[in-house]
Amino acid sequence: MPQQQPVRRTPNRRRQRRNNRKTLLFVIILFLLILLCIFIFAKLGGKDGPSSSSQGGSMSSSSTSASGSSSAPMSTPGSSSPASNPSEEPGSSASVPASAGVNSSDWRLVMASAAHPLGKDYSVDLEVATGNYKVDARIREPLMEMIAAAKADGVSLAITSAHRTVQRQTELYDAKVNEYIGYGYSQSEAEAEAAKWVAPPGTSEHNTGLALDIIYPGYYEEYGDLNENFEKSDAFAWLSEHAEEYGFVLRYPKDKQDITGITYEPWHYRYVGVENAKAMNAAHQCLEEYLGLA
Repeated sequence: MPQQQPVRRTPNRRRQRRNNRKTLLFVIILFLLILLCIFIFAKLGGKDGPSSSSQGGSMSSSSTSASGSSSAPMSTPGSSSPASNPSEEPGSSASVPASAGVNSSDWRLVMASAAHPLGKDYSVDLEVATGNYKVDARIREPLMEMIAAAKADGVSLAITSAHRTVQRQTELYDAKVNEYIGYGYSQSEAEAEAAKWVAPPGTSEHNTGLALDIIYPGYYEEYGDLNENFEKSDAFAWLSEHAEEYGFVLRYPKDKQDITGITYEPWHYRYVGVENAKAMNAAHQCLEEYLGLA
């Protein structure tokens, strides 16, 4: 019986099988890639909608807040925490919290700080006190009485700063920022440091017409600039004892810096009214504490 010869595969058939396997592998890989792309697009599409909508809302909110409030004081900056009443416009801080136990419509207690900037519509009638310095017309009389009483006691008081326009406040703040930049600080660092000494516009008490920087004649010749040396003077001693009798308080005490956010300023006095001044001093409170904002 003749022996059967094994079937020999031709090179063409082997090549065809290899090609078929490659084609099948390519189809499988392509299918998997399509599935992967569908999965990725579905995932990204689901996130992008809410995310971009939320981002847009956030940007819009930031923009409104930035345009609705001004920043910064000259004599001292306030704390930077947000206003406690979310329903209140950031700029409309001329009112006092009802929970503070004081008259919420008392104009003498208006707050001006980084956390409670003055509203855009805030305005004040001014009158000249001494020199070219202007104050809220309603405090001119008690101020002049205080200066006269000090003089009768042999102490001379001199005003070195009173009401400032927002434009003037901006100039002072920008100058302080540039000073720190000259020391090598970055822009943001310079702004933060400057705000410890000069409040950004709209957040300075000097914009209210109720605040004064008080020294004595010859002070600058002796010390050159406003600093803590003023507390060594007879003028400071007299004010510490008698300012409340005319409705004025030391606005930024030495031991209240963590609350006010402002460096100690023995020369900076604020009119709050006689009864409020006496109550604040008796309780050893700064304005933030007195208004229930601390």
